[in-house]
Amino acid sequence: MDDHASYAETVKQYENWELDDILHHVDRSKFSERYQIVVDEIARRVEEQKTQ
Repeated sequence: MDDHASYAETVKQYENWELDDILHHVDRSKFSERYQIVVDEIARRVEEQKTQ
């Protein structure tokens, strides 16, 4: 993953992935903040879809 990719791009890249896939593919030590943001954003989108 590109160190300079924006959070929005990162989230977009992973938004269609299952959370388990993200957990296995994102380097937590290198991208710990981004990892958490991605997981939080995907969780938010899942909740958003449930209410629609």
